[in-house]
Amino acid sequence: HGLDHSVVAEERDQADAEFKQAEDWEKRAVLAVQEGRDDLAKQALMRHGQHLEHGRQLEATWQSHRDETEKLKN
Repeated sequence: HGLDHSVVAEERDQADAEFKQAEDWEKRAVLAVQEGRDDLAKQALMRHGQHLEHGRQLEATWQSHRDETEKLKN
């Protein structure tokens, strides 16, 4: 049984969305530092790290599924 192409594409999109979120939190952290709000900066960096980590996990899943799909095509 193969993985549907749309499922693999969806995983890719989810990973991208996580990385986008991580980027947003990183920008917020920089702004917080500029405003001298270290507490907010720390929180934002924590969220940034969580999204980055989640994005990497999703990307790894996506890559393994993509590889499986490629093998089935051959």
